[in-house]
Amino acid sequence: MEWMIDVVSALLLTSLTGSVFLLVWCGIGKWLDRMGHLNILYEFLRINSIFFCVPFVYLILIWLDETKDSFGGTLFLQTPMLLAVCEWLFWIWFVPAAVLLLISMVSGMVAGRRCRRGYACADEVQNVFQNCCQELGIRKKIQVCHSYYVEAPCLMGLLRPVVLLPDQVYDERTLGVIFTHELTHYKQKDLWLKWLSRLMACVHWFNPLVWWHRRIVGRWSEYACDYRAYPKAESPKVYLEVLETISQRIEQPFGALATLLYEDESELLRRVKRVIYYQQNKKKSSGLATIICLVMVLLNGVTVYGATGQMAEGYVQWYWDTDVSTYLPSDEETLYLEYEEVDTETDILEELVVVTEGLRDSTEMINWTVRGNMLKKMETPALRKGDRLLILLSISPSNVPVRVGIIEPDGTKRYVIGQDTVNYTFCIADAGKHMVYVETHNGLAVDVAGIYQVRTEQRDLIGNGESFAVLNLEDGFQGQIISMRDGKKPVETFMKQHG
Repeated sequence: MEWMIDVVSALLLTSLTGSVFLLVWCGIGKWLDRMGHLNILYEFLRINSIFFCVPFVYLILIWLDETKDSFGGTLFLQTPMLLAVCEWLFWIWFVPAAVLLLISMVSGMVAGRRCRRGYACADEVQNVFQNCCQELGIRKKIQVCHSYYVEAPCLMGLLRPVVLLPDQVYDERTLGVIFTHELTHYKQKDLWLKWLSRLMACVHWFNPLVWWHRRIVGRWSEYACDYRAYPKAESPKVYLEVLETISQRIEQPFGALATLLYEDESELLRRVKRVIYYQQNKKKSSGLATIICLVMVLLNGVTVYGATGQMAEGYVQWYWDTDVSTYLPSDEETLYLEYEEVDTETDILEELVVVTEGLRDSTEMINWTVRGNMLKKMETPALRKGDRLLILLSISPSNVPVRVGIIEPDGTKRYVIGQDTVNYTFCIADAGKHMVYVETHNGLAVDVAGIYQVRTEQRDLIGNGESFAVLNLEDGFQGQIISMRDGKKPVETFMKQHG
């Protein structure tokens, strides 16, 4: 379950990154808005949504650890305790997130079906709607109809957008304001942004800033829409009168799944003040704002990297505090083979038989430079219990001791210490993906080159019923390999000279 560490780490880093950018950009956006750069905060909020959805910092930290050894090669590695804690955190996060996502999907489906059970509008309404589409340059076919389930005009549907009108009769002037407003929402892709902010709230449910982000996204999308829509009305007064007329007929605003012309009384007051503010202030050139934004993004990026870098350093320290390693002395290296004695004229040969039917070999090259106090690792294919993993390495300089071993699926490390060359076979105790690693603890860099090989045997007894035994191969083993076949079973025969 080591992937749970990656999920939890990516989630926390992404939530932290988005939160820092949100706070800084909201402050900058409001300041620039007062300086005359109208609705720039809305653009900031749209961009900021990306940082809550894409784990940029997590990917950068992984890249730095794997290519630059910035965190000693141990970032997001697992130990038994880290796995247990992250598994606990994962389920605490996943269950509420899944419930919220399910509720959102069901409510969206139900609301969509109910609100689409409408009836066609009169021809006069259709004509006004088509004129508004042409004026705004919208070529996609968008439906407009009346619905008994809405109390305020709204836009619904991500893939098949439709403008819904309450079961009421509006004059042509009012219809023009309504359609211009809702079609402006369509051009701004506000419905997509609203659904994205809702998805973010489900995923980052534990972060209160994400819920605040969702609320201000809805508010500023209305401000931006009013800014673009009110000049197309006969006058700002007419635009505001339409908002007030619609607000007097609303009892329960329906704004969770759609973009609305009106939401509530306090929000209406804010929007009126914004429209007046737009009248009194002309939009300034975006050149200065662009320069300020670039500088602040750079400074903000440094701040985020510093904060997340501290988190990464804390994780590495936690990793070493909970590391579980087992040292395997080199004199315990054992290769298990089946053998049987055979009669020969000189009685000096012993035939060792290894059955290789079903043998699966996997060999990978290793060519690393391991800096001082660093760990280099490589993931193996999924291994089965009982497999053997041979590591054969040449180390330069030859007088520098290094740790060579494997990291098991639960994060436990088994290793040997060697100089010059390492030739060791590990027996796999637990099925799953393992890692081969080389580690230095003396501050000296080393170059290692060689291979690791995975061998899987399906043992089968052959011969004449003689007993089989286990042989420990000694360092002085010498002999030759003779290939032969026994029926359909490939057999490797090892000859050992006794004297």
